[in-house]
Amino acid sequence: MNTPHLANEFAMDLATIIGVAIAPVFMLTGIASFLNVMTTRLGRTIDRVRILERRIQLKPEELQNTKIISELRLLWRRITLNQWAIGLCTASALFICVLTMSLFGGYVFERNISVLIIGFFCIALLCLIAALGLYLLEIRYATRAFNTGRMIYDPRAKHRDGSQ
Repeated sequence: MNTPHLANEFAMDLATIIGVAIAPVFMLTGIASFLNVMTTRLGRTIDRVRILERRIQLKPEELQNTKIISELRLLWRRITLNQWAIGLCTASALFICVLTMSLFGGYVFERNISVLIIGFFCIALLCLIAALGLYLLEIRYATRAFNTGRMIYDPRAKHRDGSQ
């Protein structure tokens, strides 16, 4: 029985598994960066909501409150979209972590779990795709407020339908 040879083979197999598990960790880094961007946007949106709500409380009789209320509605839509995107992004990261642990578990317990690993990866990607889609929608809502202001201040700006 050649025990050093088996130990060396086990170490090489483990090194291969670790190498395979590194790729999803890079994906986690990208997801973490995306989460950072989204939570920053969420924080700024919430700060804006607080400012507008204070304005309404200070001067409830002002005629301008209708504009403030309409902006608040838009901000709350953005907050909802952002929360869903953050939740889906976090779910994606969790599935990547489960996938990585499954790689090691399959190796240690000598089980073929390739279908399970593919499933976790596909779910993680679907969550990430949905999060990115919601993020784009949130950006669209954010720029909608700018487009309204742009038409007020820039007489050359066009409406969505192409008219001026």
